[in-house]
Amino acid sequence: MFLHESVRLACDINRAMRFFTVQNMAEKWLESPEIENKIEGIFHMDVKCGDMVKDKNWKGRIRKKEFEKRLIVEFAFESKIDAFTSNQVTMEVNFMRSASRTEFCTDIHVILKGFCDTEEGRMLRDGLAEYWRQRLEVLRALVNGNWVIGDNDLSHSSLLGSRL
Repeated sequence: MFLHESVRLACDINRAMRFFTVQNMAEKWLESPEIENKIEGIFHMDVKCGDMVKDKNWKGRIRKKEFEKRLIVEFAFESKIDAFTSNQVTMEVNFMRSASRTEFCTDIHVILKGFCDTEEGRMLRDGLAEYWRQRLEVLRALVNGNWVIGDNDLSHSSLLGSRL
């Protein structure tokens, strides 16, 4: 099982990716991040999702980074958590242009893999989905302000009139 949450930002892909890979930008929306922007660099953050995971500080490593496309982080836990298939969880973040005619808007998709297909796995997935919805909403408000970009807003003129 996996979870998938997404957000649309009024910025180019490069800036969107920096919110996940540059320490001072991640600090604006993640809780207590510590990030080394390189392959095998650390990616730590505090995750608050109820009592399912005792260790709130998720410690991971950046395993793959494709410029303006994808970031893959593996989080490892000291002991196996029953809701996960192993003591590791993979987070994949995909960055995509929102429309083919503009570079001023980016869709970000956060995917977490490694949940067991059990009641505990579903409960943890639901808790983490809520956590990521909240964090991505903070990021959206930081970049877009009050503007929630809909598909009908994906015109060059609409995006140029935004807070870019």
